[in-house]
Amino acid sequence: MTPRLRCLLPWAFLAGVLVVFLSCARTVPEPLTPVAPQPAEAVREEAARSVDRRTEPSPPLPPTSLPAPGPTAGPLAGLEAPLTLRVGLASDLDRLALPCCEAGWRIAGGGERLALDRSLEVRPAADASAPPVFRLQVAALRDEGQAAELAGDLAQRIGAPADHAFDANTGLYRVRLGRFAERAEADGARRRWAARADLTGAWVVSEGGVLRQPALRVTAGNEDRLRVPGRWLVIEPSEEAAGSAGIAFDGGRYRGRLAVYLNDRGSLNVVNELELEDYLRGVVPGEMGPELYNRLEALKAQTVAARTYALRNLGEFEREGYDICSTPRCQVYRGMTVEHPLSDRAIAETAGQVLISDGDLVDARYSSTCGGHTEDVDKVFPLESYRYLRGVPCVEAGGRELNGALPSGQVYPDALSRQLIAAPAGSRALERRLEALARQAKIAIPRARLDSLQRAEVRRFVLALLDLLLDPRTEMALPDLVARPPAEWSAVERRRAAALLASGLWNGEDGESLSPSEVETVVWSVARVTGLVEIVSGIHHTLEGRRWTVRTATGESVLELPRDVATFRRRGSELRSGGVSLWPGDPVQWVRFGGRPVAVLQAVDGRTFRLPANRWRSWTRFRSDHRLAKRVEERYPGLGFSGFEVLETGVSGRVSRLRLRGTENRQEEVTGLAVRWTLDLPDTLFTVRRTRSRNGEPGYLFSGGGLGHGVGMCQNGAFAMALRDLTYRQILDHYYTGVSLAKARGRRSSPLRDSAPAR
Repeated sequence: MTPRLRCLLPWAFLAGVLVVFLSCARTVPEPLTPVAPQPAEAVREEAARSVDRRTEPSPPLPPTSLPAPGPTAGPLAGLEAPLTLRVGLASDLDRLALPCCEAGWRIAGGGERLALDRSLEVRPAADASAPPVFRLQVAALRDEGQAAELAGDLAQRIGAPADHAFDANTGLYRVRLGRFAERAEADGARRRWAARADLTGAWVVSEGGVLRQPALRVTAGNEDRLRVPGRWLVIEPSEEAAGSAGIAFDGGRYRGRLAVYLNDRGSLNVVNELELEDYLRGVVPGEMGPELYNRLEALKAQTVAARTYALRNLGEFEREGYDICSTPRCQVYRGMTVEHPLSDRAIAETAGQVLISDGDLVDARYSSTCGGHTEDVDKVFPLESYRYLRGVPCVEAGGRELNGALPSGQVYPDALSRQLIAAPAGSRALERRLEALARQAKIAIPRARLDSLQRAEVRRFVLALLDLLLDPRTEMALPDLVARPPAEWSAVERRRAAALLASGLWNGEDGESLSPSEVETVVWSVARVTGLVEIVSGIHHTLEGRRWTVRTATGESVLELPRDVATFRRRGSELRSGGVSLWPGDPVQWVRFGGRPVAVLQAVDGRTFRLPANRWRSWTRFRSDHRLAKRVEERYPGLGFSGFEVLETGVSGRVSRLRLRGTENRQEEVTGLAVRWTLDLPDTLFTVRRTRSRNGEPGYLFSGGGLGHGVGMCQNGAFAMALRDLTYRQILDHYYTGVSLAKARGRRSSPLRDSAPAR
């Protein structure tokens, strides 16, 4: 049998059995058990979501596909098998052509699989009784809210059907108006409506008619045409090539398989179905190129955010036949062409990890550059409000220097204990210092005397001094009690015992005399046991003068630092006195003595740090009146443009609401991310003044910072934090307030539960 005949026979077979291909209903997976996790330069262009009211959801993929959940409103859903998702690669194609015979194809249709060794072409083949219609495309906008508003306004003003649809090719929302049987009729309407609704820039496009008997036409080589009923056709590499070279499409290569979907407009959407972790291999390097962002911890933070975002937003484009798009509107996905060993390692080391809040997946948004401070989500996306998406300072704002009162180079805590509990002159200096501590702590001073600095004598005196604060068993068994605390001990008793053991009085020979350094250790330990000295941990946010804002496990705190505050920075394994450089997100500690802050401890290495170069940290843009008028007219036809005014800004300084002034006293308010698209700016973090260009053209000069929406994690800030040796958990904990990490394990029927905070 010739190769050509072998290829023709399967097509004849397929024509008789295409009856059950699309009969399986989609199921929703059951909840998944979390476990405690193991120790792009791209712009998010999300728009406020509006309800898509088109007729019917897309039919499911063939039953060989794993079920894919819709948008996650409750606990994380998962499967025992690896979770798959569908990524929209292209929209509204009139045909799909795949080259011949790289490795051969397997085609799924009618419940059967067929092998081919020649080029493929797929075209729509709906019933001929449903001819195409002609429409007017009036705009292509980045903001879905503006697109939906424009479509609704035009439908009301003109009395013709209008809608908006997402284009996976461009990441824009197309706004189309009217439905006409003939092109000439559509062109006549365009001329009539041009003056009535200011649609001078509209043009005629064709769409498929109402789909009565949806089908696809497949051509193998130059012949063998076959009509496949239904909306779906699935294409994957032959068994010999599966999992290696992937499938080539539009200049890229993709793991998994391609699915062709016949949409409601009668054209083709191309979808890549693959496993979640393989999808991330094409997302993480697309968002943060590992050659430039070459810090593993930053890439791990990006991975967890991207995985969480994907799972939360599964099914957002269900009516278009896919779960998530491949453009910056969702997450940049570039398939196998961008895969990199460093980002692959980040994905492997965080396998399955996601961010949750109150048992739900978080909306893990992120942007390229925040300009020094991220923004509250409701100021950029007015219809949304999440407590974990609050504006926080970013390392892009730079560090703040704080110089302490102690001479440079002294060791902590010895230098601090000498400053706080001064040593009087004389042979009984240690006794007097410990008695002074007892008086401040309102503890009765024992009648015992401290006759020497021998370890046993000092231990006896300290135990007598702290008699009422300690368990009676402490003297003989303190090391064992700290190692195995009694069940009846409170947290305070455990802390006291640990602080006392740190004095060193249970180490070494009893007859040895304490060295000067050991004396300071004893004084410091007693101060901690009495509660006079407290050490608090937190995250640095801002420092303005002596006003220090930090975040702790219980919330945000504002400390007024005294003029004589001491500062210590890490040098290797020691903390030594000297100026500290505090950057947003840095883990820090501070010492309170008698409730008053007396010292700041820099927990990260205090070496010199410079931010990576980034041209988006600050920028200026001139926009002429003519250019702004054109932008406004595209979004608000008939409004005109005579100026604008800023009405509201957020915590970062981003403009969250402005008023457009039109002709004849008409006005329009613009909110959130739509401000950015309307003014054609990199970000909404800006100030503005009226001016003229060099050639005298009137307009506005915008001075701002940032690139993107500025909500959630800042990618450049995450990279800078990783350069300071912070972990991905600390990075995530800084940008997403109060979240936890969980790990998807693919188990069924178990509720999601929080794990330890992501620090």
